[in-house]
Parts: sequence; structure tokens; C-alpha cells
Amino acid sequence: MVKSLLKLIACILAIVMALCLVSCNNAPESQPSQATSESTQTSATTTKKSSNSTNPPEPQEPEYLFSEDIKNLIIIIGDGMGPQHITAGQISENKTYGFTEWSKSFCNTNSIDSSGAEVVTDSAASATALATGTLTRNGFVGKDKSGKDLENILEIAKKNKKAVGVVTSDYLHGATPAGFSAHSSNRNNTDEITRSQISSGIDFLCGLRSDDFYEEYLRTIELFKIHYATDLSDKEAIMAAKSVFLPIDLENGKSGAVALKDATAMAIEYLERDTDGFVLMVEQAYIDKYSHSNTIDKVLERVKSLNDTVDTVMEWVGDRTDTAVIVTADHETGGLSGATTPDYEPSYIINNNTLYYDWSSVDHTKTMVEIFVYGIDIDFASISKYKTADKIRNTDVFVLMKEILRFE
Repeated sequence: MVKSLLKLIACILAIVMALCLVSCNNAPESQPSQATSESTQTSATTTKKSSNSTNPPEPQEPEYLFSEDIKNLIIIIGDGMGPQHITAGQISENKTYGFTEWSKSFCNTNSIDSSGAEVVTDSAASATALATGTLTRNGFVGKDKSGKDLENILEIAKKNKKAVGVVTSDYLHGATPAGFSAHSSNRNNTDEITRSQISSGIDFLCGLRSDDFYEEYLRTIELFKIHYATDLSDKEAIMAAKSVFLPIDLENGKSGAVALKDATAMAIEYLERDTDGFVLMVEQAYIDKYSHSNTIDKVLERVKSLNDTVDTVMEWVGDRTDTAVIVTADHETGGLSGATTPDYEPSYIINNNTLYYDWSSVDHTKTMVEIFVYGIDIDFASISKYKTADKIRNTDVFVLMKEILRFE
């Protein structure tokens, strides 16, 4: 009996174990969880996105300070022309100069010495600051204080396929035109400056005539295939030339002298043929020269000449929207003061107008000059080293010119 019971229990246990084995063998294979699957899918998507993020970004249009599309720039410099020179000129002509109603600010004109300290500038350093955006030492043209060549606005314009020109009532090797067209550590090294100008690639060079001086450069000018002339009578030949070098009788007291405004008009006519636009620098040099001698009547003549030149430029500009014009000075000379009331002595009567005036110096001063801008909607604070609309540096004028023309 007992043996039969044990056999029955063993049989039941065997059946139970067999059923368990069958159940395990028929169970479905384990599947990855949904979370694991989603994680894998997310990882793949992330990898794909990461791969796309390594592609270069779409090119962005550079941001410019000014929205206007300007292709021509004319900068007119009254050498030595401080705010009171302009005031005196307006009094003497009994009129308001049109350019004084443009956007305007004041400009610090100081240069630096070898240690970097600010000093009263000369025309070489101030022209270099305007043309290159770099402060330099007095006597240096187109070079920094260590003597390294600086790229000027005309060179940059030339690289950007624009025509470029210089017109001055001074000799072309004078300090202001040299600052825009040459490189030398000595403003008096007229040979180095002249050879630099000849090889500069500038399209239109026009200044004061000096036959004896330029005689030794004629062969070099010819080698560069530059048209040379000492007057403007053969206009057809000038206009047909690839580039011109024109030392002429410019407002220097000789019979038949060419007015600065007329030389400027010819320069514009020559340069505007370039469909990419042009950059032209014009200098009235003798405001400075006559201020050194405190010769008020001659100063007023030259201030009038500058305003006549601006008027000629603006007649050409007309209703154009592709041209900007800057009128400024490199520095003030003579410490001039002027008024219509007897605040100063002596007085000068011209055109039935009485100008009361005074000079405090026969040299350059630290008086800030003015800058006037036409053709763009400008907030001077946007280019000012001082971050104010009321005052900029001479080096900021270079920044302004580059921004106007959208040069990198």
C-alpha cells in the first residue's frame, strides 16, 4: 500500500515537472522595451542632426552703418581751416555756405610723437590720419610712427576697382596730397614722394605747376604710360588717357590760372567714366599758407575758393543718390577769431561787410575743426572713438569713408 502511494506521488511530480519544461520552451523570446527602442531612434535622429549642424552656415550679408548705396565719394579738405575761418568767410561774402547745413560734428586733429603722446599736428601726420585711420608722427606721410607703410583710402578704393584722383592747389608732393597718395618718413623727401605718386596707380593727379621740378621725372612718367600736361587745354587727350599727371597753373597768381573748382570739375568728369564709381580728394592748400602769415584778405579768398569748389561739386551731384561728399580740415592754423560786431581788432571791410577779427598764433593749433557730410544719414556716434555725436577723431574720418563705400 505504501509502495503504491509513493509511486503515485512520484508520477504526479514527474508530470508537473514535464508541464513546467513545456511552458518554458513555448514562452516568446524577450523583446527590447519600447523605451529602449525609442532611445535608439532618438539617438539616430540626434546623430543625423549633429551631422547637419557641421555644415557651413549660410553666408550673411555684412552689416553696414549706412543704408544708402554709395559708389562715389568726394572729400574736400581746407588745409588749416578752423570753424572761425568758415565764419569769417561767410561774413565776408554775406552768405551762409551750403555745406554748413549738412550733418556735422567736431574733429580732434592731434598727431602723436614717438612715445605715442598727443601733440599739435602738422599737415603730413593729419593727412595720414585722415587717409589711413592711423595716428602718426609729424613729418610722416602714409606711414605709422615706426615707419611702416599704411594703406590709404585711395589704395583701398583702387583694389575695389574704383577710379581715384587727387586735386590740390599745392604742389602734388605737398604734405596733404602726399598723405593720400604716397609713403615717406619725411614730408620733405619730395623725390621719394613724387616717385611713390607716379607708381601709385592713381588715375588723376592734378596740382601746382613746377616745370623745373618735374623735368627729371618725365621719363619715369612716360614709362608708366601716364599722360603728362601742364595745362588743361587739350581736354580730348586728357579724357582719352588711362591716367594723367597734371601740374598746372592753379590759383597761384599767374595770368590765366585755373580755379580749383574748374580743376575739380575736370577731375570728376574724368573719373565718373568708371562705372564702379570713384574716390576723389580735393585740397585748398592756401587757407593754411596765408593763415601762417595772418594775411586775412588772402585767407578769405581761399575760403571762398573752397566754398566755390563745394558748390561746383554739388551742381554735379544734383539729385544723385549714389554720391557722398565730405568737407573738413586737417587742422586749424592761426587761432583765428571773427565776428560782425567789434569784439576783436582790427577790422576788415570787404563787399561792404565788416569783419572784426583776431589772430592768436602764426602756427597750427589744437582747435578742433568741423566735418560736414552730405549724402548719407549719419549718427557720428556710430564711428566716433569718443562714442558721441559731438566729437570724433581725425582717424574716424577714415572709418567713415570705408563705411560709406562698404569697404572691408
